[in-house]
Amino acid sequence: MNGKVLLALFAVLGCGNTQVLHSNLEPEVGMLGGKCYGNGTCSKGLVCDGSVCVTQEVAEPEVLIGSRDDTVAVVADVAHGDTVDVLAADVRDVSGDMGDGTESAEEVASDVVVDVISLCGCAGKECGPDGCGVVCGACGNGFACVLGQCLSLSACGDGICSVGEDYSGCPADCTCVPACLGKECGDDGCGGSCGGCGASEVCNQNLGLCEADSCWPDCGDEVLIPAGNFWMGCNVAVDPYCYTNGFPYHEVYLDGYYIDHTEVTVDAYSACVAAGGCTAPPFISPYCNWGVAGRGLHPVNCVTWQQVYEYCAWAGKRLPTEAEWEKAARGTDGRKYPWGNETATCEYAVTYENGCGCGIDSMMPVCSKSPAGDSPYGLCDMAGNVLEWTADWYLSNYYSTSPASNPTGPISGSTRVYRGGWFCGGPLQVTYRFDTNPLYGGFGFGGRCARTQ
Repeated sequence: MNGKVLLALFAVLGCGNTQVLHSNLEPEVGMLGGKCYGNGTCSKGLVCDGSVCVTQEVAEPEVLIGSRDDTVAVVADVAHGDTVDVLAADVRDVSGDMGDGTESAEEVASDVVVDVISLCGCAGKECGPDGCGVVCGACGNGFACVLGQCLSLSACGDGICSVGEDYSGCPADCTCVPACLGKECGDDGCGGSCGGCGASEVCNQNLGLCEADSCWPDCGDEVLIPAGNFWMGCNVAVDPYCYTNGFPYHEVYLDGYYIDHTEVTVDAYSACVAAGGCTAPPFISPYCNWGVAGRGLHPVNCVTWQQVYEYCAWAGKRLPTEAEWEKAARGTDGRKYPWGNETATCEYAVTYENGCGCGIDSMMPVCSKSPAGDSPYGLCDMAGNVLEWTADWYLSNYYSTSPASNPTGPISGSTRVYRGGWFCGGPLQVTYRFDTNPLYGGFGFGGRCARTQ
């Protein structure tokens, strides 16, 4: 057997579990019989059992080398970290067209396996295989072996994006990568936007593409609410008496959108009825404004959720989501009312004071309390006059599970959310959430429309 063959076989057979014992001395840390390293590992070929380094027996499958192709497969297996054991008993003559007619398995192996020498060894490794069937070490509890190194499996919230963590599971530690490939607009998945659309376009949120706006250029009296974050829910710093469905106080990102400056008026709704896009509200109470002379600029009321929904669709718009309504009403500073934190009175809202409607026993024309009662974006009557339907189904604990970006409410339900207080009183705080059957159209109900930017 020539020297090249000996070198090749040594490369394969020399990867055993060999330890050197230091006689008459206490075993060194990390060595056989010694204490484990602080991270729960030992030197190559050893594992930490309790606190002592012991030999780990590795079951190694026998591989019969029967041809040059088999030998190449062995080398490939070793290169991928698999365990290989080549025994002298497995070596036999192999016939084939190798150029000289016949070669032994030793000769075949000597041509290929010599390259395995560089793949074996635990130099620079704390754990994992050495490439020749030897385990370089094992990691202790709380650590994971990654590319031969023991890395800590830290808890979410420690400021380190550790093995097994990502932004979706631990946003406090890991960086979010925006998902805007192929998108012109819409949510980027990281609390930001992939871009905005032109004045005559709206963003198709499902596709992330800008499309022609159905109501352009006559979209009515609208206000743009810019994209960005705001605080949603009960802020106990300014309102210690919230309902439980207003918790937790949480930050929400919304894409930009438009919302009507005023509640839908009787005159605006009349145009929809005349065009066949809406049904006339029933006259169920003397407080209903529909069909009453001189009430054209009053908010339309006595309407169901479906009637307001159909009006907004006819106008090329939609109902605002609950989150969109609240941001438009309070802005980004966590205030209690649209105008700020000052006590709700008839200076700011059409509400109950000396009787319904500030003592006149009816609603008032839209924006009668403007600008004193306006929201930070200049919207009027976000508190008082009529209650306003929103697009969302109602779930009392929705805030506990709602997404942090563009929430649209539960996918189903039995009641719809309405907001805003009314002319006969009721809480006027912008965070207060109410719900009722969407088929109900009491004299306190109206609405306003929104549309995507």
